[in-house]
Amino acid sequence: MKIKHKICFAIGVIVLTNFTACNIKSKENVDSGKSVYELKASKKALKKEQEFTNPFVKGKMTYKILEYKENKSLKDAQIEKSSIEEPHNQYVKQEVGEKHRKLDDFVNDDTSMKKDSVFITIKLKISNIDAEGMTKKDEFTSYEITLFGGNPVNHYYPVYFSEAGKADKEQKFHYRIKKGETKEVVLGYFVQREDLKTLVGTISNSEIQFKLK
Repeated sequence: MKIKHKICFAIGVIVLTNFTACNIKSKENVDSGKSVYELKASKKALKKEQEFTNPFVKGKMTYKILEYKENKSLKDAQIEKSSIEEPHNQYVKQEVGEKHRKLDDFVNDDTSMKKDSVFITIKLKISNIDAEGMTKKDEFTSYEITLFGGNPVNHYYPVYFSEAGKADKEQKFHYRIKKGETKEVVLGYFVQREDLKTLVGTISNSEIQFKLK
């Protein structure tokens, strides 16, 4: 596993151990005795047109969903298969940490989605009011914009980022945005079709929960 994926895995573990902030609660699986997670949709979930902030940066950074699309194939989304990152840490229909999902679990050779999968793209407006990054003042990560859906809950990390490699060739989900600057980006996710009805977005393990449509 590459270093960046080890880092992502560590982030995933931290997020999953703090799910209660997102109305995601653990319960015991009777068959295995292991914990699984259930999603309790928040009545305070922000509407699509509402801006939301990132509580994990110093200063103020705002986001707004401009467009949500369910794509039957990567071709429909006008995205090359080579631009997709391996979807590590996709906790789908399993107990936490049981296994990773691979690209071929979601996509056919012709870039169409497998029968039970959908490729979600969201167009996001990011505005840096006066925020600073953790390591570099104008560098941030889009990897913390994650999706949740289903019961037991499935956790979806982005697998595509329109700014990939522009800020850091190794950290593909990093981007640069200066104070006072606004930019529009596109994020892509592989999602189980049956989870579309309950799908919501979050920023890591914060209490923020936003609707996608």
